[in-house]
Amino acid sequence: MGLVYSNFRVFFSAKRAGTSFERTLTVGRQQMYVSANEVGMLAREFPEFNIAPKSVPRFGEYCEPWLRSWLGCETVDSIDASAYEGATILHDMNDAISDQWEGR
Repeated sequence: MGLVYSNFRVFFSAKRAGTSFERTLTVGRQQMYVSANEVGMLAREFPEFNIAPKSVPRFGEYCEPWLRSWLGCETVDSIDASAYEGATILHDMNDAISDQWEGR
């Protein structure tokens, strides 16, 4: 699974509108699929977020450093049923979320 240009347009629009990404959870560990050209377009459309157009994720790189850098996330967790990709929270989403996650 991965994040693409259109995902970041939505994220930056939401951040511009006041959404906080301070604590972020991804479903599965997401990889980056954003080209240099697309990073440049994001930098021009959303100049307030100081996206360095020359700073481009490697194709397939995990998203956490980019979410921290671009969206100001302080914590980025991922939830997945297996430890295969290094998720920080192991949980089968076919089961109810336990009470320990209430309000988080």
